[in-house]
Amino acid sequence: MNYKLTKNVAEHFKSMLNFKIDLNITQRKNVDLGKIISRIISADLVAELGIKGFRQDLITNSIETIKHEVSMLVSSYKFESKLTPVEEYHHSSNWLTL
Repeated sequence: MNYKLTKNVAEHFKSMLNFKIDLNITQRKNVDLGKIISRIISADLVAELGIKGFRQDLITNSIETIKHEVSMLVSSYKFESKLTPVEEYHHSSNWLTL
């Protein structure tokens, strides 16, 4: 498929983005997914600069940095955690009194 916003960098991220998206995810996971998408679009904009003649070594370093960040975000997105808010936590929760 040809997605205009990621056409120049799709191959760079293809392997790390091979996962299924759960439609019933928490807000925190939605935020991670949004960050992943925004970083990939940003990487495409960086690649566009390279196509227009910007220094290739700087482009390569920038895309590698973005790939590292996307990798961390994907790891966070895939991490299974069932955190729930703790209510009535005031009893025995002041570490200064221990």
